[in-house]
Amino acid sequence: MYPRNSDDGVALGLENLCVGYGTKAVLSDLNLTVRNGSIVAFMGPNGTGKTTLLLTIAGMISPLSGSFRLSDPENMGFVLQDPQNQVVGNTVEEDIAFGLENRSFSRNTITRIIDENLERFSISQLRRSDPSTLSAGQLQLLALASACAMSPKLYLLDEPFSMIGRDYEARIVESVKKIRSDGATVIVTASRAFDVMWTDRVIGLKDRRMIFDGSPDEFSAHYEKLFGELCFSPEFFRLLRKC
Repeated sequence: MYPRNSDDGVALGLENLCVGYGTKAVLSDLNLTVRNGSIVAFMGPNGTGKTTLLLTIAGMISPLSGSFRLSDPENMGFVLQDPQNQVVGNTVEEDIAFGLENRSFSRNTITRIIDENLERFSISQLRRSDPSTLSAGQLQLLALASACAMSPKLYLLDEPFSMIGRDYEARIVESVKKIRSDGATVIVTASRAFDVMWTDRVIGLKDRRMIFDGSPDEFSAHYEKLFGELCFSPEFFRLLRKC
């Protein structure tokens, strides 16, 4: 059972949350609130615990200590880092239909929702394609479409840019912004600074703790100090946000 939250505009709240496996913590003392309708990035080096945090929020593993609360724990979509791992259909349309069929939606409703999401994510031409023939970028769009078909209020996207080429990154960003425009909240993880500059808010993670919480512009200005490496100038990041 997920801890429930009152209707106070908070989609997710973490209170002294510690996550990990067995007795080993990978992230500790996490305290923050995520407002409804926002896009928030958890950014940090590989191995920081970003995926573990998402798995905890999704209820797949239990927190070691502390607590979290969700406004609507039964209305959540999770897209894995490797979208191939969550393909369940023999065709693109079957994959989108899977969750709807499990909830006994009518055939007319399922067809309508499939049509809407194929168009929304610009993959209508792939309707009858075998998912095993799709590129990584196309698979990521399919994973988003399949999640979106269930109309979740909270999306958890684990490193959605890590396996795709630059040609699909803008399409993923545009798709996620469409999801947010419907009133959903999106939490995305990333290990590259490039991949968080389009979000509303960045949470920096390092050494098992939260080291930053602010806007992408603030994050770019403090990146070298936070992560001990020079990436690009704050001016470069600001230009990147406008692209």
